[in-house]
Amino acid sequence: METLNEIQALTKKLSILYVEDSEFVRIPTMHLLTQLFKEIHVANDGHEGLEFYKNSHKQIDLVLTDIQTPHMTGLQMAREIKQLNDQQHILIFSGYSSPENYAEAIEIGVEGFILKPMEREKFLKAIAKAARAINNQKFQENYQLEIEKLLSERTIELDKLLGTDEITGLPNKTRLYFELEKGDSCSLVLVNIDNFDHINSTYGFEIGDKVLYGVARYLEKLVPERSTLYRLPSDEMAFLVPGSDQQKVE
Repeated sequence: METLNEIQALTKKLSILYVEDSEFVRIPTMHLLTQLFKEIHVANDGHEGLEFYKNSHKQIDLVLTDIQTPHMTGLQMAREIKQLNDQQHILIFSGYSSPENYAEAIEIGVEGFILKPMEREKFLKAIAKAARAINNQKFQENYQLEIEKLLSERTIELDKLLGTDEITGLPNKTRLYFELEKGDSCSLVLVNIDNFDHINSTYGFEIGDKVLYGVARYLEKLVPERSTLYRLPSDEMAFLVPGSDQQKVE
């Protein structure tokens, strides 16, 4: 059996909705719950518990309910909650232990059944088991979100890497082909640097790369509105201009 401190480590960040109409039962149970949970919400019957659950803007990690409550039984409330959120963790805390109740609780998807009067060790064991399941679920959800975030970031990085010219920082021919495949009406203006091979052969590729970079920065100042400048292989660049008005393009 885990100690109270060990169980508190599992429950200290969790919230619970406790549904109980008997003050005689609720007071001692609340005394124990306040030692465990970060947030405790209390309802006097199943209808009140369901309305609170529906309207709560905060996450309810665990629902603990008696079976026999006025206006709506705990099992009826559990069924309604499961329809709203089939991942919700629910424990039944009741003095009614008929086979029918067990069968219905299992069919609804309730995680545990705690019998009254409360036996502290069994009660804590059930709470600890539920808290462990909740924390594992949270871990899996957070892990999945982190993986999706990393994949999204890497996809953006990879897209930028594959679609960007390393020398000029301009979008490359891959990005240009992607835009052209959309089939939108557009015009393409090609720009070629005359005798660029002479620059490379005379001054070297490092200087040639600096020339390409400088030309790209100069041409960026001339890009027409809503148009894009691309770097093509070798010494060519291109303006992609929306529309096909030849006079405007010239």
